[in-house]
Amino acid sequence: MGIFNFLKPKTDFPPDVAEVMKKMSKIAFPRGDKQIEEETDHLYSLLRGTLSKDDSRSLLIRAKGLFLISKDKSESQMIPKIIHTSNTRLSLHEAHLVYGFLTAVLGPLKMHNSNSSAEQVVVINASTTMDGISQEYSHIERLCGKQGEDYTLIRQMMLDQNGRHYDLLTVRMRNGAIRDFLFDITSFFGKL
Repeated sequence: MGIFNFLKPKTDFPPDVAEVMKKMSKIAFPRGDKQIEEETDHLYSLLRGTLSKDDSRSLLIRAKGLFLISKDKSESQMIPKIIHTSNTRLSLHEAHLVYGFLTAVLGPLKMHNSNSSAEQVVVINASTTMDGISQEYSHIERLCGKQGEDYTLIRQMMLDQNGRHYDLLTVRMRNGAIRDFLFDITSFFGKL
């Protein structure tokens, strides 16, 4: 699959190292190239054009690899690595979005708000990823006010469950309260 080519020097790896890299690739992207393309599309849209599609793909592959090999996956350790991996093209806020995305695709769904439930999933019907993400942010703004003034996005995570795709956005209100918003994004997932 060539996923970890960024680690590869001009000469080939010894067979044992190549085998470890192949296993890492299967862990990071068990559905192969299709998963890479889907997650690249989502990350590209999440970053709203900060990086090209190719650069978003490279960031995804490299950052996911870093997550797999890092013992300490905390924000304080991973955010600087994500920024460095992007060749310092991402802002701190954008690196936090990437961190949230990666922790979502690599970990389980945990809701902060005890009132959150599957019944509160907002289904987004959109034909493109850009339109779908715009609808997500519009929904939050209707309920929370203006981003950057009334609330701050602290995490965005993508989840797959029972063949459906979800976005979990966690915001911190001006008063410090944490709110979760769960969106069913199946209609537009992976569509540019």
